[in-house]
Amino acid sequence: SRVESFTTGRYRLPPPRRGTPPLRQSEIRILVPHPERRFPLKKLYLRPFSSPLHDAHHLEAKLSQAEGFLSDSFQVERLSPTDEVPEEAFLVDLILSGGSEGVFRVHAEEALSRPVLLLADGRDNSLAAALEILSWVKGQGGHAELLHGPSESLQWRLREHYLYHLARVRLKGPFGTVGGPSEWLIAGECDYGNLRRRWGSEVVEIPMEELEELYQALPPSAGKEEADSLWKGSRSSEIGRNELEKACRLLPALEEIFKRYALKALTVRCFGLIESLATTGCTAFSLLNDRGLTCGCEGDLSSLFSMVLLECLSGVPSFMANPSLLEREGNRIVLAHCTVPTKIGEGYRLQSHFETKIGAALGGSFLPGPVTLLRVGGPRMDEFFLASGELLDSQPDPNLCRTRINLRLNRSLDYFFENPLGNHIVVVPGDQEKRVEGFCRLFNLRRRG
Repeated sequence: SRVESFTTGRYRLPPPRRGTPPLRQSEIRILVPHPERRFPLKKLYLRPFSSPLHDAHHLEAKLSQAEGFLSDSFQVERLSPTDEVPEEAFLVDLILSGGSEGVFRVHAEEALSRPVLLLADGRDNSLAAALEILSWVKGQGGHAELLHGPSESLQWRLREHYLYHLARVRLKGPFGTVGGPSEWLIAGECDYGNLRRRWGSEVVEIPMEELEELYQALPPSAGKEEADSLWKGSRSSEIGRNELEKACRLLPALEEIFKRYALKALTVRCFGLIESLATTGCTAFSLLNDRGLTCGCEGDLSSLFSMVLLECLSGVPSFMANPSLLEREGNRIVLAHCTVPTKIGEGYRLQSHFETKIGAALGGSFLPGPVTLLRVGGPRMDEFFLASGELLDSQPDPNLCRTRINLRLNRSLDYFFENPLGNHIVVVPGDQEKRVEGFCRLFNLRRRG
């Protein structure tokens, strides 16, 4: 009988293990939006609410005016209050007049399942109605924001909310976890049920043996092209070419895992690979993140969630790292890890994995500049730590993981000393604090630190 297989690039991979989903022939699309470049603004669904006591012609004129205003940035499609809202739609509720409150409550039953954006210009008692609806939604435990003010401010807020919407869609997953969390993650282990209830996120558990079988089935030449490119682009190398090629063979195997399960992100119990394959996942993880395929290590699902959110809101790959030094005076913190994406640095060295001194890892270099740190977690995945700061230097340290960055934060380090959400933290270049804080406020996350 014919054996189903999947071809990716030049490598022909074996069929999936028994009980896994059927292979997909189409490419998976990973969205990493950016307000100016990465993801152009698209469709907005506009749903108007009004009282029958107001003049219909006047309200239609107001509605047309609002559609014209929104069409500067979006493709606008009008819905009536009784229309079914498409799944994953970016929806704005336009409050045209007073007396809309009861109509909204009757016809917006799905309001509590998505962020409610209430647009009101203030005329015809629309602002008063919007405030009443805002209070009702929040009183029911929903997420809502009032959009009211000058045109330029509204256009900016709508663009921000579109990014929030795209991030929210991607956070639904599915997320893959290969081998489960590492045994030392005793505080930051993520409860799948709470993640699903809070964010709608689906988690796929994948046995480590499946990844190992994919790796073993690949020819020795698999990943050689990526190894050649890394070798030529490195500033220096402390490892042999064979070690690098062996580590890069993991890349097509991990890409197949992404395709096989249609994953939005993946985390791997990476120390298990060292035992079974005598190599490390660090380099493959770095390259996957460069390609927009978010991949974290140590099976840390909370950190993976944080990586996806920060990448969506910043438009650049993120770096998951360990705090390695804290100085309260000056708010200085040193972060280090072995999985830095090449696209966010200014060059790299080829080195071995820090703890085991085998495999391959990248020691990245950075120019000074602003950065943003994020960690989402807590038992119900409804808490966060967020800080902006300045990257001071990235000098390597032989006693730390291969990429080391020295930062000065714009807030105290009390969070780390007194009430951390776990040990890992996620960082991206640039000051994204205001944008990320807006997302967390919209979804009622509680700030630590």
